Amino acid sequence: MVHSTMSITTLSLKYMRVYEATSFSFHPRLNVLTGDNAQGKTTVLESIYYLSYTRSHRTSSDKEIIRTDHAFAKISANTADTLYELVVSPHGKTVKVNGAPVEKLSAFVGDLSVVMFAPEDLDLIKGPPKGRRQFMNMQGTHQNRGLMGELSRYQTLLKDRNHRIKQVSTLEALQNDGLFQVLTQRLASSAETIMMQRKAFLTALSTRLTPIYQAIAQDGLVPVIQYVPSMAFYDHATQLRNMIPRDFQTKTTNLGIHRDDFLINHLTEDFKLHASQGQIRSLAIALKLALVDWMRDVKGVTPMVLLDDVFSELDVHRQNALLKHLDERTQVFITTTDLNLIKRENLKNYSHFTINQGKVQVDHYE
Repeated sequence: MVHSTMSITTLSLKYMRVYEATSFSFHPRLNVLTGDNAQGKTTVLESIYYLSYTRSHRTSSDKEIIRTDHAFAKISANTADTLYELVVSPHGKTVKVNGAPVEKLSAFVGDLSVVMFAPEDLDLIKGPPKGRRQFMNMQGTHQNRGLMGELSRYQTLLKDRNHRIKQVSTLEALQNDGLFQVLTQRLASSAETIMMQRKAFLTALSTRLTPIYQAIAQDGLVPVIQYVPSMAFYDHATQLRNMIPRDFQTKTTNLGIHRDDFLINHLTEDFKLHASQGQIRSLAIALKLALVDWMRDVKGVTPMVLLDDVFSELDVHRQNALLKHLDERTQVFITTTDLNLIKRENLKNYSHFTINQGKVQVDHYE
């Protein structure tokens, strides 16, 4: 497998949140953005993330990223050989690669490889299952674009099946309904495909997670990821059929990948039940670093790494362990309110940008 390293040389923002029209020239290794809160630091990382996933990590509403009193937001970035352009408006999104329009966003997602850690990622450890399902979906489609179509197919089948449950008036009629039987069989088939991918992904991630966490935390704990599917790995259609009485009672489908979860355990116990805040933070960071390794090993691409407000909570050892784990060719972006929160020994070969109300000042480049 041919390996490459993803990095961007320039980023241009137009009408993106607080930014009117701004351009950045980035260092190939380390880029630090400082400034007070709500000045636009995170928006820079959000923009890079948006170019990768065609969505924000902060909001589900695209309208929120458009500067007040403007009709659109535009994000542009250059790599060594590619220009990426994305325009967001109330009417939708348009994407161009080297000036050529991209008709399907699914063909574009993941072309720019990015892994981001933000404060809300702590919910991957201690939050509700919905965030972990989203994590499995988004990262799985990065590695396998065909999975995006399968997830879309599953959601359509699920919607149609739930609609049919509400339409049919009796349980007996539902159990004998031809359309409902077809939807159930197709939903089972789609679920099986997605479950196999999720299991393989989480198994691969777990083998990478354990040594990374131990290097960062050095507390003797051995975290292991456990996939917790809603359905067993056999005869998915029979399992769905056996649940029809409950589905009819609740008017919804109670089994399927839309109810999946994963846990991170130490030995046989759920890690988060006894972990300190520091351990949870270390585990969340280790999970994202494991994802970096997985993308490098599986996709053959070392992604850019975006660290939003991470270093203020890490001691010298954990800062060193985090940056040491990343290949020296990895392009890293860090936001913080104070440059002094990053230990001087980690500030080598870097750029420093100060941001104030969407205005950018380049303070250092070496």
